[in-house]
Amino acid sequence: MIDIIKIDKKTFNQEVKESVNARDLHKFLQIESKFPDWIKNKLVDFIENKDYISFSKFLDNGGRTIEYY
Repeated sequence: MIDIIKIDKKTFNQEVKESVNARDLHKFLQIESKFPDWIKNKLVDFIENKDYISFSKFLDNGGRTIEYY
């Protein structure tokens, strides 16, 4: 079977659940708005650590970004 989008296993409240990276989903869906604007609007009705998780990721150039699953 060919995966259309990569499915990862992440831990939410001590439970391992299948999830996708929100940036990958944004790209796959070909959303025209910028990722930060899109994700901010999408997460309004969701609860962090219940419906999604987020964490900081340090970049090679010394910056950081926030990843959402």
